[in-house]
Amino acid sequence: MTAASKLLMAPAPAPSGAFDPLADIAWAHAYWAEGPEFVALSVAPDATVGTWPDEIGTADLTQGGGTQQPIYKTTAGPGGVPSILGDGTDVMSTTFTTLTQPNTIVFIGKCPQTSGNRFAYDGLDSSNRNTFLRGSGGSFQYNAGTTITAATADTNDHLWVTIYNGASSDSQQDGTSYTGSAGTHSISGLRVFANNASLLQWVGYISFLGVYDGTLSAGDITALETWATSHYGITIT
Repeated sequence: MTAASKLLMAPAPAPSGAFDPLADIAWAHAYWAEGPEFVALSVAPDATVGTWPDEIGTADLTQGGGTQQPIYKTTAGPGGVPSILGDGTDVMSTTFTTLTQPNTIVFIGKCPQTSGNRFAYDGLDSSNRNTFLRGSGGSFQYNAGTTITAATADTNDHLWVTIYNGASSDSQQDGTSYTGSAGTHSISGLRVFANNASLLQWVGYISFLGVYDGTLSAGDITALETWATSHYGITIT
């Protein structure tokens, strides 16, 4: 989508004092199942999604093959509000200007699948792969060259804020931090619902996915946590 189109489709201002997940954080790229650009596509409930618009930039996630397109769900995702469902065969991808570390990826979703490696997102190629997955050993993990266990895997709704910053990397699940040296990879795009090497697809929902150039501030993380509680019913610990 062009920059001119985005100016024409700018979201209406949020009510005074209300947190706006698109406007109140300076994302490089953001994908939201309730975002104005996605809503403008008028995707029918339970229909496949060939394009998931970048609400900030022009790096839309796309998938041309119908059998690998995820499904738009209006009530089955986190909080019972709209989400995009990957069924284990789906993948969407995009490229964008490479972001070196530090960078932050935020996503809200859940993974009902309880076995096998399942990638929520992957940074596209073997040298630029900031990833997050449900590992076959029963844990959520993040990786930018080195795998860090983030939490024991479950099927609940979650907010993950993953900061990729070498030895200072940190993945926060619902406010609880899992730190370690995740590696130093940059990111040159996204493959969502799957990884690059063998397409180990996420079986579950992604409601929001934001890419931030830098380390997301404590204030922004707090605002996201408050919003995740009020909008999705996620308990922050």
